[in-house]
Amino acid sequence: MTKATRVGFKLDQLLSRSPTAGPSVSSGQRDARYFRGGAITDAVHRSIGAAVIPLVILRLIYRWTHSPLPLPEDIPAMQRLTAHVTHWGLYAFLIVQPLTGWIATSAYRAPVIVFGWFELPPIWPENRAFSEQLFSVHSLIGIAIACLAAAHIGAALYHHFVRKDRILMRMISG
Repeated sequence: MTKATRVGFKLDQLLSRSPTAGPSVSSGQRDARYFRGGAITDAVHRSIGAAVIPLVILRLIYRWTHSPLPLPEDIPAMQRLTAHVTHWGLYAFLIVQPLTGWIATSAYRAPVIVFGWFELPPIWPENRAFSEQLFSVHSLIGIAIACLAAAHIGAALYHHFVRKDRILMRMISG
């Protein structure tokens, strides 16, 4: 694996863990406030969301400056299109998701303290009704990310076990 490939792979690893960690610590947030020390889970969720924004931006810069290897020639055009739509959809949702969370939290006027290091400023005027609506959108985007991630994982497994090509190994090792 080349040094450039290792950098992209490490960024992908960080990003692949971020969205799965976010929902797991915040699922049932309203219940968490009463049963599991919700302030801690909310803080971790917000911190992960804040960390995702620069990670996705770094990954996009890296992707634009280091083109990925081309897909094998025998992959049908529809699968190629689906692969590109899935990748760019994940990038788009991974940028929009934390921003909607930040805006919704700002409109609610709850603090966004990033890993106890600093507080992000509010970026939206206080508006609780708007906040609730945006939190619903935030949840739907989370579901969309999970669906795209499942499609991505399913496609990688399809390539490995059905097509028996090197796509999965290329994703893992470069």
